[in-house]
Amino acid sequence: MRSKKPPEIPAVKAEGTYIYVAEEGKWPEKPYVILTTALFWLQEGMLLELQDLRPSSAMGTLMRVRVLEVRPQVRVFPGWYGQVVVHVLVEPFPEGEEALRLVEEVLREQG
Repeated sequence: MRSKKPPEIPAVKAEGTYIYVAEEGKWPEKPYVILTTALFWLQEGMLLELQDLRPSSAMGTLMRVRVLEVRPQVRVFPGWYGQVVVHVLVEPFPEGEEALRLVEEVLREQG
């Protein structure tokens, strides 16, 4: 069971990424996963796959998600050092026919 308050990226790490799965298009209180590297290259609209490796019946399942928003943040600590943290909001991306419909809509808007 996860604790009520998610852990912070340790101050000794220079960077990190918090990935949040949107709840009704909004930022949830807790991240889905915390990485100890900063995913600077993420851009809005990109697709990712999140693979669940926690021991459970869902172990190994993939969730395709689309990046909705990327918020870089610099944390300043006492002294000279700081930390770069990237907050990323994603939403589940539909599979199959619904995904094709969304792609067609985007193409129509562009052309």
